[in-house]
Amino acid sequence: MKEAEMDRKARVVVMVLFFLFVALVENSIAEEMCLSCHEDLTKGKSLHPALQMGCTTCHTALDASRVPHRITNSLDFGLQAKGRTLCFNCHDKTAFTHRNIHPAINVGCTACHNPHSSNKEKLLTATPPELCYNCHNKRTFERGNVHPALQMGCTACHNPHSTETEKLLVKDLPDVCYNCHDSSVFQKTNVHVPVQAGLCTSCHNPHSSRNRKLLNTEPPELCYNCHDKRPFTKKNIHPPVQAGQCTTCHSPHSSDEIKLLVARPVLVCLRCHGDVRKAPHAVVGFSRGGHPIGSIRKPKKKKDIIKDPMRPDREFYCGSCHDPHSSDWMRLFRYKASSPLGICSYCHKQFF
Repeated sequence: MKEAEMDRKARVVVMVLFFLFVALVENSIAEEMCLSCHEDLTKGKSLHPALQMGCTTCHTALDASRVPHRITNSLDFGLQAKGRTLCFNCHDKTAFTHRNIHPAINVGCTACHNPHSSNKEKLLTATPPELCYNCHNKRTFERGNVHPALQMGCTACHNPHSTETEKLLVKDLPDVCYNCHDSSVFQKTNVHVPVQAGLCTSCHNPHSSRNRKLLNTEPPELCYNCHDKRPFTKKNIHPPVQAGQCTTCHSPHSSDEIKLLVARPVLVCLRCHGDVRKAPHAVVGFSRGGHPIGSIRKPKKKKDIIKDPMRPDREFYCGSCHDPHSSDWMRLFRYKASSPLGICSYCHKQFF
């Protein structure tokens, strides 16, 4: 009985192998027949794996025995199914059906891919970014300053099919930016609100810009998109502000200092106003011999911070007397004063 059962199974295996062989031979003959006319479809360096399965894998409703071929269904080229539905017979559908879908997919896979062969990778009809320029305006990517990531190709940042993220990004902002940019620059103690919200593109164009640093507009106009312009445009304007050089004093991303300053408050001022060190009315730090203008070293304990008498929630520094942006009063005084003594009266009331 066991021998008879084994013999029966062996016959089944032989029959299956026979029919597989016949099918392969038929496919091979059919393919050879197709290539006698359509040889140009397989000349590319990269061949669509479906070709190895035979032309009739996709072209099922086509009578190859008649020339020109008779199509036996309503679809172009006698295809088994329409558009991407045909491709999903082999390709995983989920990769193409996330929340945000590349509009080109609705046009059809062949908008970007050659279904037979190509000299380009991924069976693309052209090399990116030229392929992308078939739909996307090329000028958007060729303004004066170009994002270096473009040299890596559009897919360095974007998924060409579909994603759950906005703009078909491979990751959400700002994580996609951190693939190239050092994240520590953006994660210090005090973080600029747009950076904290991951809104890199609120200041920077991710493709190209006529402005430096890929900025959407030049400072200070860029900054005025969020910051009220009035505190910066009073009668007397601090020269860096007037020149739009906000980043002379402030880090646009993050800082370990208050107000996103690039250094300790007094040190920021001394970068330009070094002559103050020699002035008789001021000294750096809180030693004797003149009026203090701030502490160079950051106090280790909160109790050691010298408070601004007029603004107890702030540390005392040059900006306690002078407005670092603009003022309606002489010498950029923070408060109404027609003479230097006038500003002194706000803290030293006992002398006035």
